[in-house]
Amino acid sequence: MGLGGYIYTDNVGPTRRLGFQTSYAYHVRLNETMQLSFGLSMGFNQWMLDADKITTYDPGDFYFSSGLLKSADMDGKFGMYLYHDDWYFGASVEQMLHNKITFLTTQTSSESYMEDHFYFHGGYTFHLDEDWDLQPTALLKLGLPAPPKFDINLITTYKKSVWVGFGYRTNDACTAMLGYCYKNQLRIGYSFDFTTTDLRNYNSGTHELMMAFVFARTKTGTQNNPSLD
Repeated sequence: MGLGGYIYTDNVGPTRRLGFQTSYAYHVRLNETMQLSFGLSMGFNQWMLDADKITTYDPGDFYFSSGLLKSADMDGKFGMYLYHDDWYFGASVEQMLHNKITFLTTQTSSESYMEDHFYFHGGYTFHLDEDWDLQPTALLKLGLPAPPKFDINLITTYKKSVWVGFGYRTNDACTAMLGYCYKNQLRIGYSFDFTTTDLRNYNSGTHELMMAFVFARTKTGTQNNPSLD
């Protein structure tokens, strides 16, 4: 079993979204090399719109005359993950409660709601020799009515410690990444996204840093712990 959670805040222009999620996952061992897991996450969202930061065409616009507008709702996610020593496949859905967003107490209906988002991802590891592995991965993101997006990556790993990779995100960006893993306990990574759309006229790319610690106990004599791979 696995338990987790996170707290987040996201600011975009006059809007802000904050909330928390708690997650539970259960793993089933199908055989010596393959496992299946299911996960459920539930939480709370609050949307805020600062009307003072918006200039409207009509100065007397009813919706933007109340200062800070707020909307609160529950949120839920569900996913499954089938994984093997050499490959994996997963699928998940976010915002599955499909809640409507209502900012005003006088508002009886709303055209805004939390649209479902679907994700499908998979990958396979080719063992080129004792030192080198090659792993292609793919991610499909669906959030109708927006067009689907694909993330395609190719990562090369040396002695399961150092990796270098390249990726492409349709109608968005190209990515270069590298990282280091120390004894399956400490992981450090860096990536750079170069925008391929017209947004490149307004930014010079995105830098991302990642660090992870793994805390686990292994049984005496165990050579490999799948939970750390």
